[in-house]
Amino acid sequence: MKYLGEIFALLCACIAVVVGSPDVGFDGLFRSSTEEVSSWCMQAPIPPHVNGEFIISGPALFEHAGTNFTCVLDAFGKVNRFQLSKGVVCYSAAMLKSGFYNDSMKAGQIAPGCFSPTPNLQESALCTIPCVILWLRHRWITTL
Repeated sequence: MKYLGEIFALLCACIAVVVGSPDVGFDGLFRSSTEEVSSWCMQAPIPPHVNGEFIISGPALFEHAGTNFTCVLDAFGKVNRFQLSKGVVCYSAAMLKSGFYNDSMKAGQIAPGCFSPTPNLQESALCTIPCVILWLRHRWITTL
């Protein structure tokens, strides 16, 4: 009980630092990144038995021709690939050239479809469910 006041003060100070700290780099998750890389390699201090590849895709282009997507998951996708072999790491990246992406680039605007600002009404209910879930989750978290 002797140090309870000091412990409580330290705990409050730690909470203040965590709550007051900005999320450095978090906003970078929602910045467009359309640069394509064919193969960029470098030596890396990885064990020689570590071989394989890691492929991850996700949203990369959040706007087109002055129009923003309304949900982060609606953005045009990009595929990133990391290859590891004999102490060498190679990186490649390319936009996912889907029909929706190609139609949008050809039209010079976000093409009509499930994820566009002017959705196809037959598909819109199924397409907006993930965004509604994310929005509700965000609203629930921010109201705690």
